[in-house]
Amino acid sequence: MPPYALSRRSFLAFSATLPWAFSARAVKSIPAGLELYSVRDELKKDPEATCAPSHRWDNQGVEFYAPYFEWSESQTKQMRKLVDDLGIRCFSTHNDSSYLSPEKIAGRAT
Repeated sequence: MPPYALSRRSFLAFSATLPWAFSARAVKSIPAGLELYSVRDELKKDPEATCAPSHRWDNQGVEFYAPYFEWSESQTKQMRKLVDDLGIRCFSTHNDSSYLSPEKIAGRAT
């Protein structure tokens, strides 16, 4: 018998822990976030009350969606302050192609 041989019982115990070990590592390496489109109506009514629970639910960020193109400069600054104060990040956005027209992009460049 080689010096590194495992008993059948040890092999089964080791094998049973592998999925847990891999999933535990994966959970820590992939950040979780709230897609704000899923709460778009609430976001329009009260952005702070909508984003704050995201932080309490251990989400590390949010994903914005196209209507932020329609925000005023002060609304944009308020949302940035809220995200910073909550200690979360904006990982990405998703946008309808109509929001990416040259006219709308040019209007937001100022």
